[in-house]
Amino acid sequence: MKILLPNRPGGAFGYITDGWLNAFRSRGHTVARYDGNETTWHQFQPDLYLGCSGHKQTIPKSRKAKVAIHVNPYGPINMGEINESQQAINWTIAQKPEAVYGYGFETDRLAWSYWTKKAKIPWIPMPTAADVVVFRQIQDTDNRQHDVVYLGGRWKYKGITIDQYLKPILDDKRIDYKLHGWGEWYPGVCSGILAEDRANAFLNSGKIAPCISERHTQQYGIDIPERCWKVAACGTLAIHDPVAVIRDHFKTCVVAESAQAMHDLVHHFLEEDEARRNLIKQQQEEVLASHTYHHRLAHLLRQLGFTTEAEQMLDG
Repeated sequence: MKILLPNRPGGAFGYITDGWLNAFRSRGHTVARYDGNETTWHQFQPDLYLGCSGHKQTIPKSRKAKVAIHVNPYGPINMGEINESQQAINWTIAQKPEAVYGYGFETDRLAWSYWTKKAKIPWIPMPTAADVVVFRQIQDTDNRQHDVVYLGGRWKYKGITIDQYLKPILDDKRIDYKLHGWGEWYPGVCSGILAEDRANAFLNSGKIAPCISERHTQQYGIDIPERCWKVAACGTLAIHDPVAVIRDHFKTCVVAESAQAMHDLVHHFLEEDEARRNLIKQQQEEVLASHTYHHRLAHLLRQLGFTTEAEQMLDG
């Protein structure tokens, strides 16, 4: 099967689509990044293109490939700027895709329901997950260099929740932490941008990884970041901020109901080695069984009619 993905953008979508690319290639599919030039499309002759309304590219009107486009919520819930813009809705409809997909579970369908009800395009749940081709355990859970590790960006919007839930942990002199990332971190906190080929080893160097989501995720439960799935795959304990629905999908996740609770939970699991060890094993098993990009793409392919390829994604 031949699959086109968008040219790699910056930010979360770049890392997420890397996960798709790695999962597809691990099952023998031919995958390329599309440069937006129709000549490239026709030379490649894709069977499937996974596009994005936020990274618009030229999609040939005459094509054999099936097209699915990532979209933001479009439904009766007013999420402000998180909802899809009318311009992006119009563009997506004009592409005549077979389906659209977004960072939600089946239980989040209402938030995207107007894509089906008004735009007449099927919506497919496509949450984030773990890229297990890259992120895996390579270090014993008891032999970790740091108490806490964090990899990610900080800027004004992300900072709203990061400052509340993560900063008190970083300010605690009893906790040994290492933070890599980009953006507007506080002076003396960030150890700089981390090369992508070092990310797995870095997440394997910590006992605990606080998982901080953005404000709209805490409020509406959609758009859960990759972090919780990735760190669990690495054998690092995920302690999540209070996303109301997280336990519906990640049953073994440790959830802090407040900033103080997150701080307290970090200390608790640093002191309780056996409890931490047991939970890490449970989280890792749950993620590997249900929350990898192989699982997500298998569901997407099945919904698009690629039944054999969907089953192959779960083999191995």
